[in-house]
Amino acid sequence: FLRGFRGMDDSRSRSINWAHNINSGDEGEEAAPLVHIALKSSMARGQTQWKHDKLGMFQGVFWPVLVCLFGVVVFIKLEPALGEIGLIGTSLIFAISVALVLFTILSIAAISTNGTMAGGGAYYVISRSLGPEFGGSIGVVFYMANAVNATFCILSFAEMIAHVFFDITNYSHKVIIGTIALAGVMVTAMVGARFFTKVYVVLGMVVCASLFLAIASLIVGKRSWMLSGDAYTGFSAKTLNDNLLGEGLSMSSFLDQFVQVFPAVTGVLAGANMSGDLRDPAGSIGRGTLLALLFCTLVYYLIIVFLSATVEHSELRDNPFVLQDVSFNQYIIVVAFIGSTLSSTLSNMVGGARVLQALARDKLLPFLNPLGQGSGPHDEPRRAVFLTYVIAQCFCLLGSVAAVSPFVTVFYILCYLFTNLACFVLKLAGVPNFRPSFRYFSWHTALCGTILCAVALFLTKTWYFPVAAVLLVAAIFFWLYKYAPGHATEWGDVSQALLYHQVRKYLLRIDLRRDHPKFWRPSLLLLDIYHPHITVQSVPLANFLKKGGLFVIGTVLVGKPEDCSEYVEQLYRAWASTCEAMSDVKAFHETTISPDFRGGACNLMLSAGLGGMKANTVAIPLVDPELLLREEHLNTDLLDDIWAHTNSAAAPSDLVQIMKDALMLRKNVVLFRHMEGLDLDRLLTISTSRIARFRKHAQRQRMFMDVWVSADIFTAEPDDMDQAGSVSRNSLLLMLQLATVLHSQYEWRNSTQLRVICSGMDVEDEERAADIRELLLGMRVSATLFCLPDVVPSDNPAACAALFAKYSNPAATAVTFIALPHPPRGQEDHASYVARLLAGSVGLGPLVYVLAGQEKKFVTTSI
Repeated sequence: FLRGFRGMDDSRSRSINWAHNINSGDEGEEAAPLVHIALKSSMARGQTQWKHDKLGMFQGVFWPVLVCLFGVVVFIKLEPALGEIGLIGTSLIFAISVALVLFTILSIAAISTNGTMAGGGAYYVISRSLGPEFGGSIGVVFYMANAVNATFCILSFAEMIAHVFFDITNYSHKVIIGTIALAGVMVTAMVGARFFTKVYVVLGMVVCASLFLAIASLIVGKRSWMLSGDAYTGFSAKTLNDNLLGEGLSMSSFLDQFVQVFPAVTGVLAGANMSGDLRDPAGSIGRGTLLALLFCTLVYYLIIVFLSATVEHSELRDNPFVLQDVSFNQYIIVVAFIGSTLSSTLSNMVGGARVLQALARDKLLPFLNPLGQGSGPHDEPRRAVFLTYVIAQCFCLLGSVAAVSPFVTVFYILCYLFTNLACFVLKLAGVPNFRPSFRYFSWHTALCGTILCAVALFLTKTWYFPVAAVLLVAAIFFWLYKYAPGHATEWGDVSQALLYHQVRKYLLRIDLRRDHPKFWRPSLLLLDIYHPHITVQSVPLANFLKKGGLFVIGTVLVGKPEDCSEYVEQLYRAWASTCEAMSDVKAFHETTISPDFRGGACNLMLSAGLGGMKANTVAIPLVDPELLLREEHLNTDLLDDIWAHTNSAAAPSDLVQIMKDALMLRKNVVLFRHMEGLDLDRLLTISTSRIARFRKHAQRQRMFMDVWVSADIFTAEPDDMDQAGSVSRNSLLLMLQLATVLHSQYEWRNSTQLRVICSGMDVEDEERAADIRELLLGMRVSATLFCLPDVVPSDNPAACAALFAKYSNPAATAVTFIALPHPPRGQEDHASYVARLLAGSVGLGPLVYVLAGQEKKFVTTSI
């Protein structure tokens, strides 16, 4: 493992040598200053780091991790575990725990060598990898893990002191001793990281010496008389055999002991927590933590085997102070235990405070912002230390190590889980910039660590602890998802890379050759060829019509790329913010630059979308040209500056040419008219009132959604339907399909009544009415059929508008669907064609003109 870090250093050296060789050619004299500047800059950075008194690997990582790993468990928790589940069960717990943290260390090492790591440890890793939502929620949990682990250590200290010096172990004495000791640790933590890391070196040496003396005592057995009876047997095969399974290795006892023993490995992130105080976090965190873990694992297994082979089963089960009793001098173990527990408490308090300070400085949770302030020349987190002390003191009132250990276990496993998950997702997403220098990491190790943590999370009989922790993470996650500050998006979010990877993979699987009418859905391209305020009025209705399909807002900038390119990114951001401000609008935005509107619109129709997700319907606002000249109708707050510098409104001839191009490209055409009159608030009010027990009153309030069709279309021959100026049966089907899609939306289903108004049909013509009802029934269109003898006069737009307004009263009709006549073939009739459309919609409410361009069916009666 350590060779991986040395390889990282070698690669850096090779890069420098390569750069030197490149610059040492014929023009080496000119290139040399570049190398000199780089080395000088590096020296300046080094001097700055030394000036701030940074810590090295051993002082800042190895010894803190070592002392935390040699904590409470090795002194007073191993013996009960051996007595309860024996050598096999205890060894299995340690194997699971060590494997779990080993995978986590590999993940931490990988991320720490992938870039510059600042203060915050595991929180910094997760937040900058998985994004602010995961980072903030896990940061809170990780901080709580440190605070509760401080309580776990201090209560163990109180238990030892009460047993050795007072020979009592009741609740009040443990709480009093723990409270006094915790206050002393808090005062020490206020001094700062540099002070207590010096203490760590001394404490680590004392702990190691004490443990080796304890191991020697087990071998020699000089104080065996302190144990009851013949509890100490020396190395004995019989004793080892009796201690293999303890009281019996059952699932219940295994889970009980797992919660008590797992805190032995919760100190592996003590070095990562000090990332802000390290001289070289990338090189120190992984290497120092691995060294400490490997050393401590060896010592733990030596103690487990020696205890199992030399001490009777009953003594291990009933006496948690066997190491103390068998040692050459019991105070050797007592001193080591006191030093270990107090230093671990100190580590958790300072490390947790550093995490909280980093969390507060990121300003993810506003109520934590005051805790981001540092004190003194070394930026000590004294406010965060005090809050950590208060939380630890609250848990100290539980007065029992066994009551606190489940919290410690669950909180730390969650942190380990998300650390491994961060690395796995980064590797799975195939992000090019994720290339850590640490060579022994792979996605397999990260995945194994994630799975192992997920399994270990529920290796406890108190299932409500992990459930509560997960709910806490979920609550903070969703709060941050909705209210995370904008600056947090600068960190990057791996979910975007993962979504990109998955979307690309599944887009390749969409095969248009396998398309079927029963799976058809409208995908809209809304062309922004007028003022953006005109276009934005059509966005809500277009969003309702897409029915889970693609929705693209396409803007045509008329001009040259050198004049308009600077506005492309601004347009994207402006439209993204506009759609985000609207309720439930899910749209993409595309921009094209073209010398004219027709060419730009054609480019959008051909390019909007990706792979099998292409727009099949082109939607265009139908606007009176005179309206664009009235400044009072324009919204001066929306994209006006961009529009004023780049655009002019499309002319009627441009509109007709775009429609004809869309039809030639086999796209359906939809024109939106009078969208400023669409009252969604009224519809939502009616919909809500119908649900809230006012059904009779709401029934009278319901608005209409009308689909106008001509009776001739049901009897016309196919050849007659495709003539210029006529309407095909496909357009009828498309109108009914779009109206049904719109009516199926929540806001429309409860607030409107769908009507099919058939003009030019005698009310007494039951046979034809039955045919139309049969068609509607076959299409599963739940609509009311109205038959009108009046014929829509296609050659008289004013009469058309009067007829529509008579039966589709704007005050009672939410939206009206009308078939759009085919555009004329000749260019000379373009202006008159648009004029007829405008005149035919005078006095109406929101109106949708529909013309089918696709030859395929939109509906099917097959199952």
